[in-house]
Amino acid sequence: MKINKKCIKMARRIAEGLHVDGVQVNVINGNVDRLSLQGDDLCNDDNYVSNRFPDNTNWRQGEDLYQLLTDGNYIASGTTLANFLWVMGYSTLKPNQIAPIMWLKTKMQLRVMLDGALAKQIGSGQLKVVDMERLVPKCFVGKDGQPYSLTKPKEEYSADMDRLKEFFDTKTED
Repeated sequence: MKINKKCIKMARRIAEGLHVDGVQVNVINGNVDRLSLQGDDLCNDDNYVSNRFPDNTNWRQGEDLYQLLTDGNYIASGTTLANFLWVMGYSTLKPNQIAPIMWLKTKMQLRVMLDGALAKQIGSGQLKVVDMERLVPKCFVGKDGQPYSLTKPKEEYSADMDRLKEFFDTKTED
């Protein structure tokens, strides 16, 4: 079996005693033989497809964020709450149909939304910014249905950007 770098990193995190929900490790003769996350084999490059961000226990924030994003046309109207909560890590209940979220606004607004939504995971070291950037093409698509990517951080002035920033500013005050 071909072991990929993500498998090795995950095994190291587990060995260091960091808590990772849903992980199953099979060890043979002191070596990691198989590492799976919620049934998906992480050691085999062919099978490794992460389509969600790390768990975020603030389910209520996920619902509020979904409402903001659908009302403001940041995400496609066909995005279900269950799919959104799963992909963003707000729910561990895997929906029957999983699809990338269609982002309708700018890449910078997506970055600001993810920075705010994933601030707890990034701040605690559970998620690195570079890993967040790698997950985006698997979790988000553009209007054309093509995988999305993030831009480098830069200033953007718009009412849509202000609404996103205000949402996360009020959530940090709670």
